[in-house]
Amino acid sequence: ALQNLLLGSEHPEAFITLTIDQPTKESEWDKGHNNWHLKNINKDNNVNNLGTFCISLKKKSRYAHQFLALCFGTFGPSYKNSRAWGIVDKGLPGESIIFDGYLTEFGRSQKALMSVHEDERSAALYEGMVFKQGDAGFLICTKYYPDEYFLNPIGIVVSGLDILCKATCHEPINDIVISDIGLIVD
Repeated sequence: ALQNLLLGSEHPEAFITLTIDQPTKESEWDKGHNNWHLKNINKDNNVNNLGTFCISLKKKSRYAHQFLALCFGTFGPSYKNSRAWGIVDKGLPGESIIFDGYLTEFGRSQKALMSVHEDERSAALYEGMVFKQGDAGFLICTKYYPDEYFLNPIGIVVSGLDILCKATCHEPINDIVISDIGLIVD
């Protein structure tokens, strides 16, 4: 059903809401996996809603299809409650925020959910471009860099780029959580 929806839309758009979720003393940091344990995410923590941004996805990209599947949990796991993993080139041209994987009942995973073999190079690294990161993660560029490129662009942020720029300024970055995800159907 999701694939039919994608094929019928010129450029499907997903929305993602980010929050700052500062863990309580009871939360455990798993240093071996660089992740907060899912079972310890406490919704009563100090949560600050950063806002929502929208991504217009490439219709014919299999990576974009996998991205949507991970947004909605089509194959089980979802990006919901995943934390930002890091910032590339913080404060410099090409700065990007990384969401490196998704959560399962066993913790964070980076395993691909679909067999995808695409290698498409972007012309330049533009603000708001969304790229595949590893097998199942994604990164979003927040600062233009004309001399750099990444492989496999899957979409572009069409609204809310300021939310992502605000997120890149927060320390520690792993306080940034994907708290809600949806699809905009026109």
